[in-house]
Amino acid sequence: MAGGRRRQRAATVLTLAVLRTRAGAGAQPGRDVVRLPVLLRDRRYLVACTAALAQGWVLFGLRGALIPTVVVAWGHDVTWVGWAFTSSAVVQTLLIMPAGRVVDRAGRRPAMIAGTGLAATAITALVFVDIYAWLVVGLCAYAAGSALLNAAPAALIGDVVAGRAGSGVAVFSMCTDVGAVVGSVVVGLVAEQAGVAAAFGSGAALLAVAFAAAWTLTTVRPTTTVPPTRRS
Repeated sequence: MAGGRRRQRAATVLTLAVLRTRAGAGAQPGRDVVRLPVLLRDRRYLVACTAALAQGWVLFGLRGALIPTVVVAWGHDVTWVGWAFTSSAVVQTLLIMPAGRVVDRAGRRPAMIAGTGLAATAITALVFVDIYAWLVVGLCAYAAGSALLNAAPAALIGDVVAGRAGSGVAVFSMCTDVGAVVGSVVVGLVAEQAGVAAAFGSGAALLAVAFAAAWTLTTVRPTTTVPPTRRS
């Protein structure tokens, strides 16, 4: 779980660093400051934070809390848990770079819709899975959606912040942490009181909210300013 969080944060930081470099190219020294209340009025920022919260809840909370319990309950050794996590990690690693290209070429909105939709579908499917092989398939499908959710929300944040100083990036990163910490506790309580299926359902519901929010995005790609042509 800790290793997954480090990889997630490293991917986010790298994406934001690249976006900041591009956005800040040619900028004057002394960056402008964008205040959090201003960011909270930007739909792109809210959608990115919603996706980060759902991602933290599922990837670092639900997955780490439930998958080992489920696999062991099926009578498998804990080694099988490691193989399941390794398989999904390999899929996500292989798709991180292609996911970044999708975000750049297809746009933020399609990438957000595809990532949240695929992730929500995969987690929902896990509610009905009772065979280890299908569990691994579901985790790998979620990993594919998660690869897009590594890049697309960070790209949205880069578009909104646009190289300006402020607490916007920190709050976005904190959404993932809140999802991870709160998700671990709540998922455990839900599983104990209402069952594992309901606990999986909590993650699917959050991803469904992020999916619906992604549809409200109107800006597909970051706008580019075309310099006016000089008239002779």
